[in-house]
Amino acid sequence: MAARLLLTSLFFVRVTVAYLLMLAIMSYNGGVFIAIVVGYSLGFYVFRTDIHGRKKDSLKAHADADICC
Repeated sequence: MAARLLLTSLFFVRVTVAYLLMLAIMSYNGGVFIAIVVGYSLGFYVFRTDIHGRKKDSLKAHADADICC
């Protein structure tokens, strides 16, 4: 139950930030747009790439999963 509440609250934060960023981009301010794109790119680089030496082979994990039906 606690894990579900934690995941729900993280989803809430993620959706809230996404909508706020969408509203910021819709202001048609070039500086805000560049800041958002650079921030997303840096976040991807830090959290989604293998810069920490860990292997993230999510495609292999999905390929090894049992397929039902």
